[in-house]
Amino acid sequence: MDSETLLDLLEEVRSHGSELQDVELKKAKDGMPTESVLESLSAFANRRGGGVLIFGIDEVAGYVATGVYDAGSLQEELSGLANDQMEPRIQPEFTLAEADGEVIVAAEVRELPDARKPCYIRRRGLPNGAYRRVGNTNRRMTADDLAQFLGALRDDFEAGPVNDATIEEYRGAIARRDPSSGAGEASDTDLLRRGGFVAEQKQRLIPTVAGLLLFGDDPQRFFPRCVATVTQFEGTTVAAREAGSRYLFDREIHGRAQDIIVRAVETVMGRVARRAEVRGLWRAEVPEYPEEVIREAITNAVAHRSYAHRGTAIRIRIFADRIEIRNPGTLFGTVTLDNIEHEQSTRNPRMVAALREFGLMEQRGTGVTLMIAEMKRAGLAPPDFHESSTSFQVTLRNAHLMSPEVREWLQQFGPHSLSEQQLMALAYLRLHGRMANRDFQRINSVGGPTATRELRGLVDVGIIEMHGTRGGAYYTLAPTQAPRDVMLSFDEEHEEEARIVEVLSQIQPAGRAEIAALLYRRRDLSQAELRHVSYLLGKLVDMGVLAPAGERRGRVYTIRSVSNGVGD
Repeated sequence: MDSETLLDLLEEVRSHGSELQDVELKKAKDGMPTESVLESLSAFANRRGGGVLIFGIDEVAGYVATGVYDAGSLQEELSGLANDQMEPRIQPEFTLAEADGEVIVAAEVRELPDARKPCYIRRRGLPNGAYRRVGNTNRRMTADDLAQFLGALRDDFEAGPVNDATIEEYRGAIARRDPSSGAGEASDTDLLRRGGFVAEQKQRLIPTVAGLLLFGDDPQRFFPRCVATVTQFEGTTVAAREAGSRYLFDREIHGRAQDIIVRAVETVMGRVARRAEVRGLWRAEVPEYPEEVIREAITNAVAHRSYAHRGTAIRIRIFADRIEIRNPGTLFGTVTLDNIEHEQSTRNPRMVAALREFGLMEQRGTGVTLMIAEMKRAGLAPPDFHESSTSFQVTLRNAHLMSPEVREWLQQFGPHSLSEQQLMALAYLRLHGRMANRDFQRINSVGGPTATRELRGLVDVGIIEMHGTRGGAYYTLAPTQAPRDVMLSFDEEHEEEARIVEVLSQIQPAGRAEIAALLYRRRDLSQAELRHVSYLLGKLVDMGVLAPAGERRGRVYTIRSVSNGVGD
């Protein structure tokens, strides 16, 4: 969110004459209203889509801005409350603006992943410390509310019975898969029960979801979208399809879980480009992505996806510059983007155990480490891991970090006597546009303190810029250092941002209204649509892609980290 979006949000509240489902106002002229703020943090973190707290507005006086006691102290105090008194900890993102001659502060609270809910006030415990959003108010969860809330988030569908399947279907499938399955040593019933692949219901045995997906004759008969789709596009975005061109390849892969993995890997490796390398006396065709990395990423998508999202397929998208592998379901349990290399928490233990028996999964806790090592060995950037509110995505890029072109570009930094680790970080930023501390750690195989020190050194000499604070901090090349000939690519989560960059490349500099009119192909736009465009422009500014100029009403934007759009 930028200041313009914040002011638009305030105008929307004033036009409604009340707080919104995702917006709450706090006066905060004389201090922090601690208890009500804690309740709002809990409610918004538990709410689909999260919410925004706006400090410095007097609701009783007609939503006029009265300002806050001190903007800096308020941000520090609220960050402390969110970190020290909430379980799990949350990290609000702050925006400041001036309204009615007073400073107001917005704190965006993002929704927590389902596996980490409910968020509650630590000293009050559960259920007394957990809140939910009902209309534009916060309501404390009762014991019944909490039970219902947790029940709605439970992700144990993998263990549930499949009522329409029969044990006869399952027995035939497993016998065809492996005639020497050990039936001579144990009865089928004991073998299947031991693995958690059958359950008893109404005095008969039926396959569990894991059993059917692994051994069923036709799993898609019961779960039509438990499949993988592989789609190849001509360029670096899907925007070309809007102009009428077709994608290059599109296939839906069916079968048992282990078969989907094998076929999907074969399909992807059959579509990626290859280059010739001379090894000794022989000439070899080398794929642009290591096959081990493709296999591990697809296997993880099948093994760790949420089978509660039964209407969503695993999506594999091949672009000219990258491959995206997205599975339904967020990271599970204690696993986060920061600890994904080392932390272990399994959503589907039966599925994972079986895939290990089939030899399709690495030993516990080594898969992500293998992917990073193989990409680095191939001279490529480590995988990008991204989590949304409903899915998890791995992005693999085929550009070499230290190509001759990149090495030539890095020579300009010679007078600064940079370390090899810092040069590697600059090469990464040239390719990706932004970098978090964890990215520095992965590409250089160093710990957090070293990464922080090296990044701070680059900031101090003005080569890169730091955005945000604490856990949400990230870095971009300073505008004077960003190469003008590099095309910024956007993943599926940022397709709207890609369209804005494409539009702006044709008319820059341009203001919000002009950009929105071209984006929506009309001029009679609602306030909600204009506010959404403001939000996207703010994100692009934060990403270091756009440079704003001018005051709020007369503000215009230009592209500063790419020379033309993303849809060429």
